[in-house]
Amino acid sequence: MSTPTRKTFKHLTTIPKDNNLEGAFPKDQKVDGAWGSWSNPTCSVTCGNGILSRNRTCDSPGSSADGQTCNGSSADTSDCLVDDGWGSWSNPTCSVTCGNGIQSRNRSCDSPVPSADDQTCNGSRVDTSDCSLIDCPVDGQWGSWSTGPCSVTCGNGIRYRKRSCDSPPASNKGTYCIGSCTVPVICTLKVCPESRKMKARKWKRYHGRRLNRRRYKNNN
Repeated sequence: MSTPTRKTFKHLTTIPKDNNLEGAFPKDQKVDGAWGSWSNPTCSVTCGNGILSRNRTCDSPGSSADGQTCNGSSADTSDCLVDDGWGSWSNPTCSVTCGNGIQSRNRSCDSPVPSADDQTCNGSRVDTSDCSLIDCPVDGQWGSWSTGPCSVTCGNGIRYRKRSCDSPPASNKGTYCIGSCTVPVICTLKVCPESRKMKARKWKRYHGRRLNRRRYKNNN
């Protein structure tokens, strides 16, 4: 019998001679239970008189190995009076009609109204958050004028001033720039030199007048 006993309990440092295993294994350490934190108290009614209750659990730590459980009650109750309360939030409104703005909503301390003048609901009457709507329309604006070359190289001519509706351009159903994008302007350059044809005309006109004068004198 000694051989199988040693094989079966070979993990033990000592083997009792009478094969009594009591005391051969270490016992679990006894742990007494302790209460956890109380839960948030809640009142049984939303207005008027009610019962305020809160609870706790014996788990910090829980008892083990025949340790003592927590002393006291796991529940606690007391009277509560709710004589004020918030009403429903209003529909939120954004501060702008397009683009980015601030959204706000309101509520009133009237459900029910506080019974005493110095009492009021806890919390804020107003709640705000960011809001984003459709992109705002952008009206077009004229850019700077540019001036083109004169239509002639001498004498009087026409040059055109031009501008573009791009500072900024119209977008998101904004209006286009008002006015003309092109304006003609008279330009005056140096006096043009006389051409041969013009000189011939002048010479012919001049000498024709002299010839006519001579004929007139001879006839008289």
